[in-house]
Amino acid sequence: MKSNSLIFALIAIYSLGISLYSHANNLKGTAKNEFSTIIRLADNEEFDSAIMRTNPLIRIFQSTPVAERASIKAEEYNAFRFLVTLYGIKNDTTNTLHSFKGLMAHGFNNYKSLEEKSFNCIRQTNYFNHVKDSLRNIYDYIFILQNSPKYDKTESVSELNKLDFQTMKVSNAEHLRKYFNLDSVAGNGNEIERIKRVMSFVHNTIPHDGNHEVPPFKTWEELVKKTRAAGTGAHCGILAELLADCYKAIGIPAKRVICLPKTYINDCHSIVSVWDKDTGKWIWMDPTNEAYVMDQQGNALGILEVRERLIDNLPLKINSDANWNHKSSVVIEDYIYNYMAKNLYYLKFFVLEHTVYLAPEGEPPANIDISEGAIISHNDNFFKSLAHK
Repeated sequence: MKSNSLIFALIAIYSLGISLYSHANNLKGTAKNEFSTIIRLADNEEFDSAIMRTNPLIRIFQSTPVAERASIKAEEYNAFRFLVTLYGIKNDTTNTLHSFKGLMAHGFNNYKSLEEKSFNCIRQTNYFNHVKDSLRNIYDYIFILQNSPKYDKTESVSELNKLDFQTMKVSNAEHLRKYFNLDSVAGNGNEIERIKRVMSFVHNTIPHDGNHEVPPFKTWEELVKKTRAAGTGAHCGILAELLADCYKAIGIPAKRVICLPKTYINDCHSIVSVWDKDTGKWIWMDPTNEAYVMDQQGNALGILEVRERLIDNLPLKINSDANWNHKSSVVIEDYIYNYMAKNLYYLKFFVLEHTVYLAPEGEPPANIDISEGAIISHNDNFFKSLAHK
């Protein structure tokens, strides 16, 4: 059953990069060797032998003193994951279910992997479906969007529009234009092409870097010089702020938008919403990934359009040259469906001294302090028009 090779190879990725020390040092070393043997046995369809090597390993882990057991958590998790796969291949419902419960006790949350064939023999059990429903409400991002409340289009946004009009200016615009030579960067042609060129310029000027602190800076020129000298970059929020300021410096309305999940998982992401005067709408631009999103005809879409098309199961595509730091390609499955779908539940942006959230009706983001100037809007019309067009 060579089709299982990929499954075990993927599982092995989690288990073979192991650091070693103290008593757990020996256990980790043992686990590393045993996992290699188990994968080899399974690849040769010797499933019973693979199971016989895995169960004693779990018993050893479970007998480890509590003080040291935390350091072998990943190995214990992987052992249970192996058993679920091995027993599942054998269609052993009882042992697959028992191993799955052990896996859940060790923090399993990979919702998408529940579609694997190894779960088929327990797919009809109450326990499996309870777990699936629970994980779906956290990790099935499109399902979450599809079941979110609608926006309240009757809510007034006139005052918000008046405030937003004043944010479409940037201090030191003339210096920014000249330092980055933005008129030349944007070039001639239709507005969307000019918008794309500026986004690519920012993408190439400062790399994305989520591993280092951004150095203190007062001007964008200072940030560019400091990151280049240090060989570092900046996180997505800084890149989005820079891109929005570059657009505004050449007279194109834009705003940084922080895209937030319903349940915080790992991170959020900042992109730019920029006004395309030719089409009369806000457009999605992501300087971190040099990415924009389109419909099947190639028309550039805005943030809310992407959100709506995800909810309605309509096709989307991204530009073929989307990339991360020119080191890896960005593909739509990972970028939109596995990542940005998570981050399109709430939208956050800044209007003068106010922090503004666009939220589904009746679902304000948690931990928001209205007294500190936060505004919660439930009307997406504010996000679809331009106050001063």
